[in-house]
Amino acid sequence: LLDPFFEIDLKYVFSLIPSATQFSRNAIFCGMFPDEMVKMYSKQAKDMESEASSLNQHEKLFLFDQLKRLGYENKSIHYHKIWALEEGKRFSKKINNYLEKDVIALVINFVDMLAHDSSKMDVLKELIPDESGYRKTVRSWVKNSWFNDVLKVLSKSNFDVIITSDHGSIKVNKEIMVSADKDASDGVRYKYGRNLNSKNKNVMKIDNPENYKLPSFGPQFNYLLAKNDSYFLYPNAANRYKNKLQNSFQHGGISLEEMLIPVLKMKGISK
Repeated sequence: LLDPFFEIDLKYVFSLIPSATQFSRNAIFCGMFPDEMVKMYSKQAKDMESEASSLNQHEKLFLFDQLKRLGYENKSIHYHKIWALEEGKRFSKKINNYLEKDVIALVINFVDMLAHDSSKMDVLKELIPDESGYRKTVRSWVKNSWFNDVLKVLSKSNFDVIITSDHGSIKVNKEIMVSADKDASDGVRYKYGRNLNSKNKNVMKIDNPENYKLPSFGPQFNYLLAKNDSYFLYPNAANRYKNKLQNSFQHGGISLEEMLIPVLKMKGISK
């Protein structure tokens, strides 16, 4: 889809662990490991410790601060997060207004939302029964979306365009029982909190977060990360959540599908 419009340099990098948005996407914007991030930004630390409803609400600040540290404080920057179709269409119609900026940072949540919602809606389960269906759905969206219109405009501009992600996803099939207190995070492929435990071999347990550049919020604070295609359940809620999570796409754990991230550096052919 992109090849007719861009010269593309495709490389791969690794996501952070946990391969989840509040760790890996925030790292992209602030240019720091998670433990460094929470030391500099007390509000982010408070959000993560309290499991706030949004753990990425400071991205714009992170981006501006990082560019300032890199010596680009005089650059004109536009940051835009797009959650819904209509917002994407509005941005597409206004794209020419932003072409005089030095940096445009665009966050698009469609692919992530597709993975999350596919476990909740029967119609999406039929559309996305497997990995092939997932790829076809994303490809169809890109081809017919406002995002494709934006890329065509950028291909004729002087911008260098970089497309990447903070994590991928994996289809999960094997449930793992974990024990945790009521304040533990509610991730399906990762959890953090106090005294988290599991005896399953498909779990990586991190009792020394500082060795992995991860924040710690008090004594006995640790992390559990799911390996391969497993997912976490609490024993007292296993029956309620198993049917919903089985064969769904999730992220936050350790697998090549989640952690191997494409980075496309592109220059327009027709500019």
